[in-house]
Amino acid sequence: FEDVVNTTFVARTDTKWLWIADFNLWTTRQCLENFDPDDPSQKECGRDMMFVGDAADNGTACEGKWIENTIGLANKNIKSVLSDDECSPFEGGICRPSSEMFQEDLDAINATSSDGKSYCPIFDGWSELKLKFCVEKWREYTGGRGGILVEENTATPFKEDGVERGGEFISDDQIISPIPLSSSPTMYATNLYTHEDTVEMIRQTREFCDDAETHCFMTGIPFDFWEQYLTVDSVLLLLSVSSVGIGFVMATVFLFFMLDPASKEFGMKNKIIASLCGGILIAVTNILCLVPVIGISLLADVSLTAFSNMAFVLSVGFATE
Repeated sequence: FEDVVNTTFVARTDTKWLWIADFNLWTTRQCLENFDPDDPSQKECGRDMMFVGDAADNGTACEGKWIENTIGLANKNIKSVLSDDECSPFEGGICRPSSEMFQEDLDAINATSSDGKSYCPIFDGWSELKLKFCVEKWREYTGGRGGILVEENTATPFKEDGVERGGEFISDDQIISPIPLSSSPTMYATNLYTHEDTVEMIRQTREFCDDAETHCFMTGIPFDFWEQYLTVDSVLLLLSVSSVGIGFVMATVFLFFMLDPASKEFGMKNKIIASLCGGILIAVTNILCLVPVIGISLLADVSLTAFSNMAFVLSVGFATE
């Protein structure tokens, strides 16, 4: 996610808006939900949620842990109120330098605030039942995000002054487990002034997120429509070669059956040679048509698209006729 956000054409987005990142923070002492709970008598952070279920981790809290950041994930931008540095409108990542962590968390991982390292929150070793329980509690108290699929008709209707608000529900649905699908927060592409810019954006983002093994895919208008531009050059070449080749074959066959020589000395061999010569002449005519049509169009800055490719191939039909 962070690699995609850091590409040239994608607007910056804080990592905390990624649901799994926010969930991981919720399981630590960095959770902020208890500072402004809906019900003062109910704590709302993961460490306060006790899982009870038919699993080996029965009776344990939804508590995550911190591990050393060894893969270069982004730290949170933390500025001291006494610093003269310009404030950033973005928080950055969810990892923390050791100097900005709670001492209890450092003690739990045998780290010190002066070790110069960075640490990130994770959950590890949970059963599927516990993960389901904790994610449902996280959604209930934070509102949830990520487009996680839920079971139908399992949410509690929202009430105000004891009266149900029609069509409004609390985010306490039962989620489908194991989680089959989730999504990132909405990201925005910027500075897309040309087809080339959009194609380059697709190439850059897919370098990090286009992997069937990790089930990571990009979607949106640029990917749905501009997909054609990734292969438009090779498609045009294939169409041109195919149209010339098919034109040659069809012209040769057509001429062979249509030739009706007046002279009886004009035998089968001559008929085949004449048909081949006619097919070659038509193929050369098609090539002489395609080269200037495509060339002049490109010189005139006509963008290669499915529509222009279709027009180029249609010119072969006129040339053949």
